[in-house]
Amino acid sequence: MILYVLGTVLTMLGSPIENILAYYGLYFLLTLPLTRLRARTLAWIAGALVIAGPALSFLVRVLWGEVLTAMDAVDPVTRLGGESIIRLLFTGNYPAATWLPFVVAGMALGRLELGPTVAKRLAVAGSVLALAGYGGSWVALRLAGDPAETRETPWKDVAFSDDEVKFGAEVPGDGFGVTPTDSPRWLLVSEPHTGTPFDVAASLGIAIVVLALALLLTSRIRRVLTPLTAVGTMSLTAYIGHIAVIAILGEQLIAESPTSVYIGLVAGIVLFCALWARFLGRGPWERFLHAASSKPANLVRGGTGSGWRMRQAMWRPGRRGAPPASCW
Repeated sequence: MILYVLGTVLTMLGSPIENILAYYGLYFLLTLPLTRLRARTLAWIAGALVIAGPALSFLVRVLWGEVLTAMDAVDPVTRLGGESIIRLLFTGNYPAATWLPFVVAGMALGRLELGPTVAKRLAVAGSVLALAGYGGSWVALRLAGDPAETRETPWKDVAFSDDEVKFGAEVPGDGFGVTPTDSPRWLLVSEPHTGTPFDVAASLGIAIVVLALALLLTSRIRRVLTPLTAVGTMSLTAYIGHIAVIAILGEQLIAESPTSVYIGLVAGIVLFCALWARFLGRGPWERFLHAASSKPANLVRGGTGSGWRMRQAMWRPGRRGAPPASCW
């Protein structure tokens, strides 16, 4: 709920950045029933969602597209400048229907003991998954035919703007992150951020490879990468900070000098996080989120009695089962 509120407020600021925080709030809510599952079980669930999620999204938008559009229009959050539950689930830029596999896969990876041996295996597994995503799409499109060839203007050639539907008038919402609904063959493409099974599989594979390489790299030159590690420990602070700065600078400045703004933001974020971590420890927004969520989580799990403290003390990364609330 806290992430949802923060994300909605940031969206209302009018930043040109496509804000994902509100979506994260919904992701975490939907994955709460999975928090006690083992890594292998979570991996199987993530694999099933890679296929089932995009198919469900496509089917819902085909059958109830007009209803979704009407519900989105009257949603009070939409009227306030935020993103409605319809967009968060099905029609937004990071809809839960197609993005949950990333979250569940991340939960599975969090159960593993991420040492060099596991990192090497993840690099291989991620490479195979990415190859299956892109290669499978290539084969499927040649067998079933590319739906873009049957359109007068393929969706990937349409100019993006806030005033037009990006993937065709059939899609409720702005379309970025979902496929068109005029043909099920769109589910066979692997274009970036289309939310198809092949796109999700390939993107997930690349993400796993990047994680594996980062783990191998940090095991060798940990001290050199300390400033970047600091940014990783304050990802929420860095994310909120860069959106706020861009909203203040204005979209025009971003459009005129995107490279210089990008370099300045990266340098500023790294410097801020490195200094804060060195002298103050946990990031400001991370402190707020921890303080606001730890007590309710403890109450849900039976309070702060001796049993809870014992479970907290005994849990170590890599052990089977879910960690205590304070370890998330």
